[in-house]
This record gives sequence, structure tokens and C-alpha cells, in this order.
Amino acid sequence: MTTATRDITGNEYVSLPVVGRDGSIPGITALHAGLGGLIEWAGDGATPLFRLVLTLDGVELPLGAARWSRLDRWIPTFTVEADGDIVVTGTICAPGGYPSARGFLVRVEIAHGRPAPVTLEAALQVNWAAARLWVSTGRDLPGTRRLLRHDTGPLILDARDGQGPSLAVAGDDGTVVTAADQTAGGDEPLTATLSRTVTARPGARATVTFRVGAGRERDGAAAAVIAMQRRGAGELLRQARMDLSHTLRAAQDPRRAELLNRNLLFNRYFAVGRGIDDDRLWLLRSRSTLCPAPAVVNEREALFWTLPALLLADPALAREALLRCFDLFSERSGEHLRYMDGGAFDSAFVLEQMLLYPWALDQYVTATGDAGILDEPVVQHVVVENDTALFMRLHPEHVLAATELLPSGDPADHPWTTMGNALLRAFAAALPRLWPGNGGDPPPRFEGMAEEIGAAIWQHLVVPVDGEQVFAGSSALDGSAAVYDDPAMSLALLPYFGLCDEDDPVWTATMEFVRSPRYPLWSEGRVPGVCHRSTPGQASLAALMADMLGPHADDALDRLLRITLPDGVAAAGWDTADGTVAEPHHAGLAGLVAWTLARGARSTPDTRRPARR
Repeated sequence: MTTATRDITGNEYVSLPVVGRDGSIPGITALHAGLGGLIEWAGDGATPLFRLVLTLDGVELPLGAARWSRLDRWIPTFTVEADGDIVVTGTICAPGGYPSARGFLVRVEIAHGRPAPVTLEAALQVNWAAARLWVSTGRDLPGTRRLLRHDTGPLILDARDGQGPSLAVAGDDGTVVTAADQTAGGDEPLTATLSRTVTARPGARATVTFRVGAGRERDGAAAAVIAMQRRGAGELLRQARMDLSHTLRAAQDPRRAELLNRNLLFNRYFAVGRGIDDDRLWLLRSRSTLCPAPAVVNEREALFWTLPALLLADPALAREALLRCFDLFSERSGEHLRYMDGGAFDSAFVLEQMLLYPWALDQYVTATGDAGILDEPVVQHVVVENDTALFMRLHPEHVLAATELLPSGDPADHPWTTMGNALLRAFAAALPRLWPGNGGDPPPRFEGMAEEIGAAIWQHLVVPVDGEQVFAGSSALDGSAAVYDDPAMSLALLPYFGLCDEDDPVWTATMEFVRSPRYPLWSEGRVPGVCHRSTPGQASLAALMADMLGPHADDALDRLLRITLPDGVAAAGWDTADGTVAEPHHAGLAGLVAWTLARGARSTPDTRRPARR
């Protein structure tokens, strides 16, 4: 792609993973429940899907030299000056709020101080070369692509032999559209141009707005554009900014505030979204195709990384997301990886992921005071079912539960893990708050067992290393154990989950070991960190954020600020030698970045959001 990345933006329906430095848009993504993944409309790599061209009195403005900023940390805006007395600004906004627009707008405004009128032509060039479906990987949607005019006026980008999904593009009244009815297969580009010329008189401003809407088929896409036009660009932008003002958080340290809010918004709009065909909420890894396996998800990403961030951004949305997780993912809970609709992508069992259901529920009730969610039938069912399923995974002689995989997806060295059973202990401790049973129901199997589980962890999962007692990653309960800190859910989290205090000598010795050159997977370098077994030299951002919750948060923040995160949002890891990142645009992990930073920042919302539903 020749266009340099400048920004990202999106709302509940559409995502713009890349906004070019010249204002171009290489591709757009949206969720489609019926197709089971992420839909992408894209250009051909060399030429973006949408390119904005501005001509002032016949001379093209150099948008590549524009000055960029963000409105409310999320809405990209640029400014170009000509001859010192003409200012052209552009705004690319995917309006949020409730209900969100099913699309986005590109608004251009001109103002000047000259005594004579100035003419501006704004053109949006369309170059549509691909329609793809993304799950773990991307593949072209079957059938031909067609570019045509809708009966109501908008230009339509129609996929799958006219079945959709579709985009619609339209401008203000007076916009000229140059495009014939075109059809193509393969990667042949379909091209068109929408243009409008306005005259800015002395002391007045003139604007041009282009709108792009998404739908499950052409009529719905056209309706989305018409709805945006009816509401007006000014009102949509006002609504978007008001919604963002409810979401942004304050922090004393401006560096922390920038990272916190950038990742909070990225998680809010890229880790969840609504299907353009069903309007229902879906959770996934990322709505950016720059992130590997974007349209799959697991409970760790949804419940431990995203849900706490949604509690900061929008408690009403967090409730909806929590119930969707319980509804979609709790059938055979704990499976390592899932399709967006909850179906098994990798059905191997991860103990920690099963135990995140009650943990997330407890976190939600504690944060919101909404104990009424405990009466929801799906919530009652999951708590009861987990109590039974976990009991069946206990060792016959010890109150410790077994797993197949570690949270990272690696096979566990031994079945009984420290982190998984620390969460089991937390589940037992939370049962008096979560148990839905009535007087005639049998008591939960884990009622009153928190202390016994904790004692079993201390007895069987603490081992000697270099003359000190440390927590093992896992044990076979026969004397053999593995000292391994799985970066996906680091041992740094043990005090956070309540197993021990931060000044406990065993935990302190554990952290001193796994965060030092004595540990084979600790990598020194320009930005040191803990690495995964399969990627030595590439440190884990999840492990670094776990450190943010402990007594060495200042050191963790210092390391975080030394990593150059593309577009300021989370990536899975970084090369400790040169700081380059791997797996960028990880929206689930952005949630972990946001809420751990917020927890340490003692931040408060600028305003409290009222319930939307």
C-alpha cells in the first residue's frame, strides 16, 4: 500500500482501520452475522478504495502535506492552508452515539479572507478492487462485484452477484457522479468519481460532504446514506463528539491519558460491533484486518480484556456484551478459540477461560451495583453449570482443577496450573454473591472451598528455585512442576485475583525470578520484557500490562511508553532489541491496556453516561 498510515476511526457499524496521510481510505470493514465474519471493501493496494482530491481555483491542494489532529482523540481532521489566507479543513467521522450511523462521512470546509469569492472542487474517487470475508484469514467473496446507481441516487458497491453486502456513496445535492454500470470479477477495479464544486464568498464558509453507508444489500446501504443525509453532517458530528465526551477519561499524567483514551476508544469500536445485517452486538479480536485472525475470539479476550474496558467506556454496553458472551460462548465454556457466533474454532479446554465467566460477572456487579443481572436465566444457568463442570475436573485427591491448554493456547506442561486454580479459588470466594439458588436448591459444590483450594495451591504449586520458594506455572501433583510464566495470563496477576498479597515473599521471589535474566524467557534489550516460548526475543504486551497492576507499575509504564505502538493502539508484542511490534491493532488487548492504565491513574469519567436501554 503506497498510502502512509495516519489514523484509524470507526463506530459500532463501520471501521476504517487505515486513514491515509493524504486523507485516503484504503479499505472499510463491517461485521456480517450471516456470513460469520468481518467484511472488507478494499482498493487494489496501490490505489485506495476512496481518495479525496481537492482543487482550489483549478490547482490541486497537496493533501499529503496536511496538518492532522483528532477531535476528542478519535475523529481524524486535517488542515491545509493556501497562499496564507485560505484554510481548508477536512473531517472523517463515523458517528457514534445511540443509534450509531451505519456509515461515515467525509466533510470538507473552506474559509478565506480574500475580497473575492474562491471556488473549491471536492472529488471522492472510488477504486473498488476487492470484497473479502475475514475469519482467521481473508478470502474473496464469491461472485461478481457491481458498481451501479441506486434508484434513490447513491452510488452502490454491490458484492456477491448483487446479493450484498453493499456500500452506498453519496454527496450533497448537486454532486456529480461519473460512473457507468460496471461489473467485474477477480481483482479488476471498478472506478467512479463523485464531485461537487462550491464557492466560498468573502466572510462566509462553504462545505462539501460525502457519505458512505453500509448494508446487508443495496437498498439497506442506500437507506443508511439517506438517513445520514437527513440528520445532517453538523448534527452527526455533534452527536459523535458528545458520545466521545462521555467515554473519555481524565488522568493526571498526560502520557498515560493519551494511551488510556486511545486504547479505550479503539477497544470500544474495534473489539465489539453490530452486524450490518442484524444490528446485534458481536465480540471479536479486532475489526482491523491488520490484526491476525481478526474475527475469532475467546473468553480471555472478551471477558478479561474487553469487558472491564467497556465498564469504563459505557456500562450499558458492558451489560449487553456480558450477556452476549454468556449467551453465545457459555455452551461448553472454556474452549480455546471461537467463531464470532460462539461456535468452536479450537475446542481444546482452557481452565482459566471457563472461570472468567463468574469473575466477569462479579466484576460487573461490583462496578455497577446492578445485581439484577444475577436473575437473568442465562446467568443463573452458567453459574450452576460451571459449578458442576469444574467439580468434574478436580483431581481425585486434591481440590485442584485440570486444564488442557494454557491461556496462550500452548499445551500445559502439567494439567494443574497455578493461575487457573487461583481463579478457581476466586470463584469459590465469589459464590455467596453470585449463587442464584433458592431455598430448595442443593448448595453449590464449591461453597466454602476457597480456603481449601488456596491451601492446595500453596502446598503443590510452590517449588524451590535457586534456593527460594516460587510459584510454578503448573504441576503434575507428583513432585514434578514447570516454572513457566505464560504471558497471556501472567503470574503477576496472582495478587490481583486475591491468591496472595503483593508483599508476599513467595510471589515477590517469583516476580524477581521471571523478570530477570535468570529466567530464560526474559529478554533484555532496548525495551525488556517477558516472551512467549514460541517467540523468544518478542516480549508480550499482555504480560507487561499485568505488571501495571502490581507494585512495579511505574517501571511497566516506562517500558510501555518506550514502545512505538502503530496508531497508538495495542499490539500483541514487541521486539525487545529494536521495539518494532508484532500483530498490531489488537482491539481486545487494547481493552487491557486501557483499564489497567485507568486503574493506576485514579481516573474518573468526565461525565456519567445515562443508561441507553
